[in-house]
Amino acid sequence: MKGKILRITAISAIAVGLFFLIERCIKSKQDYTEYFTGYDDRISFIVEGYQMHWDGFSPEDLELSYIYRYESPYGGFIKCDLDGDGTAELLLGDQFENGDYQIYDIFTFDKNTGELIHLFCGGERNWCTLNGSGVIIETGSNSADDSFTNCYVLKNLKLKRLGKNQPVTQDLLILNLDKFISYARAGKEFI
Repeated sequence: MKGKILRITAISAIAVGLFFLIERCIKSKQDYTEYFTGYDDRISFIVEGYQMHWDGFSPEDLELSYIYRYESPYGGFIKCDLDGDGTAELLLGDQFENGDYQIYDIFTFDKNTGELIHLFCGGERNWCTLNGSGVIIETGSNSADDSFTNCYVLKNLKLKRLGKNQPVTQDLLILNLDKFISYARAGKEFI
């Protein structure tokens, strides 16, 4: 009798364990894309900051670049799939009248967890541009005589820095992006 009870208990424990394992696997495959609002939240924060002239709070409160405090007339955002995985990243920055741009923040999100991931945070002396082969080109300066360029690719929800010996492109041709949506118009066009 004790042996039968032990077998039933063991089988029950295995069944319960398998149930929780299967449930966990199913949940980890859940796609949060439809419910994700992290990009909208960041954009709304900048729009509110512009409207209130950052009175009482700052971009850094939401882990954004300090550069938005300057309320650039060229400031805006665009969504662009940088790594071709079907998830558009949020690019925040300035786009000038001639089409040139400087990206100060890059966000992505994990479709399986719904987590917002801040990939890059720059400033007035540190920004990114893109090239046609999916390379993110960081240009920056630590001082008047100390500039740098780093190249990255987005891989597994992280920026992977390319080494000096890795070919990037022939000439680092900068990719033209569609027109950014201005923060001044964001309330009407986006939210």
